[in-house]
Amino acid sequence: MSGFSCGSPQRCDLNRCEGARNSTSGQYTCQNAYRGCVCLPVVGSPGFSCGSPQRCNLNDCQGSLEDGDFVCQKAFKGCECLPVKDTHGFSCAKKQRCDINKCDGQRVNGVYQCTNAYAGCECNPTTATPGFSCGTAQRCDINDCDGSSDGNGKYTCKNAFRGCTCLPTINSPGFSCGKPQPCSNGGCGGAKDGNGYTCRENYWGCPCLPTINTPGFSCGTPQSCDIRDCDGAKEGDGQYRCQTAFKGCTCSPGINTSGFSCGTAKSCEDGGCGGVFADGQATCQDRYFGCRCLPSASTPGYSCGPPTGCWQANCEGRMTGNDIGSAKCTNVRKGCRCYPDSSTPGYCGSTVRTCDDSECKGTRTAQAGGTVGICTSGTRFSGCYCKWTGPQNCPEVVAVGIHRMGVGK
Repeated sequence: MSGFSCGSPQRCDLNRCEGARNSTSGQYTCQNAYRGCVCLPVVGSPGFSCGSPQRCNLNDCQGSLEDGDFVCQKAFKGCECLPVKDTHGFSCAKKQRCDINKCDGQRVNGVYQCTNAYAGCECNPTTATPGFSCGTAQRCDINDCDGSSDGNGKYTCKNAFRGCTCLPTINSPGFSCGKPQPCSNGGCGGAKDGNGYTCRENYWGCPCLPTINTPGFSCGTPQSCDIRDCDGAKEGDGQYRCQTAFKGCTCSPGINTSGFSCGTAKSCEDGGCGGVFADGQATCQDRYFGCRCLPSASTPGYSCGPPTGCWQANCEGRMTGNDIGSAKCTNVRKGCRCYPDSSTPGYCGSTVRTCDDSECKGTRTAQAGGTVGICTSGTRFSGCYCKWTGPQNCPEVVAVGIHRMGVGK
């Protein structure tokens, strides 16, 4: 037809074009109106198949949202297409991985964006994304990493940064915090929070054992080196310090403390021992934990039992009054009653009484010219020296230099 030009291709289903595929050229051309002119195939065009979805902004597709799907509205009308940032009805929404859903993400102007489906939308890079490097490992539960165990002891991101090694936390699938370790170990970076002391860097959220350098922690009064995971040991300066929990804090050595020896048993009440009697023996429960100590009348769990001689079994008894019942041990079994004799300090009194005293009934001796006697057995002061004033008494001689058992002790 003279003066006619096909112009820009139109859809094969418009204006009575009735386009179909030309088997010779492979092009789609109108078979009715505008016969021979190239047209844009659509769903329903004879010989046409949509094939794999292409981007909605390519090849005159001009895709948009239709009944929940993105389809071409011009060329390839009705065929599904891949939305891009500018596609009508499409919003980038939450970032997806750069390597899924035909995103084909790459680094563009410092930002990772899809270059195929969802072109222009930001995406989360993975180890397969061109231009991306994992860098320093971060926590598995931040920045959409969604890290979990690979089953080989490694934890890697499964979403953003897929394939990159990450640091497991209390929320990481497949991870167990295990026994708490010092807050300063393994990059834990522990600090005090509402749940006590927990890691704030590696192993985020896992309970940890505070140390002298842990923010919010103060050593306080030294505790036993052998309890609460202190694991104390003697250091080069001679001090005992915790090596695990409360690392660096001074501690009180005990029977299991490295470098410490209990030495000779002392009173259970001395030096902060805090002894307790159980299972037939007394041991320190505070300082010097586990070391044997000498029980006393004040030691929890200990019973003095029947009195023994003040001179027996290291009792080292002493009279604290004039009554025999005031005699008590001062060493082993401290505070427990004991039976005194003339060797017991305080038993004979501070002055020498006369031998005719009713509580002495002394007999004369040859000492000091016969002026000294000894109180007889069965009396209150049995065995104590006395001043003889009986018949045939020599002139009174002051008992200077004579040993009176118990006097002055």
